[in-house]
Amino acid sequence: MKPYSLDLRERVLAALDTGQSSPKVAVRFGVSEAFVRKLRIRRAQLGHFKSFPPPGRARLLSEKDEERLCLLTFKHADATIPELRALAASKLRLIMSITTVGRRLREMGMTRKKSLSGRPKWIGPTSKRSVAASSD
Repeated sequence: MKPYSLDLRERVLAALDTGQSSPKVAVRFGVSEAFVRKLRIRRAQLGHFKSFPPPGRARLLSEKDEERLCLLTFKHADATIPELRALAASKLRLIMSITTVGRRLREMGMTRKKSLSGRPKWIGPTSKRSVAASSD
């Protein structure tokens, strides 16, 4: 969700400065009462009313790097995630963890699963009784 614009924030604070109550200002501008209260508190405590940056760390790979990783994955379709990590380090000069490679591939809709999940196919008798009956 995008933060509210600075213009809207200025108009909300201007309305508050004229003496209007928080609930009336919220209805007038189509925002929540909590937003109006928090905006007033932020201006009083910090001296500004700008929005904070979104939480979390910045992505380690740029879009161009992710595209290069995708092309490398298509080129080496049978490679495992650790092998792709090594290939990315040697060919693309991208240093990243195995977890990062796996997450980026999953986000791109690619999986590296090498075998079907489920029970293995029956290959022969597995009990002693079945072995004895089949050898007669």
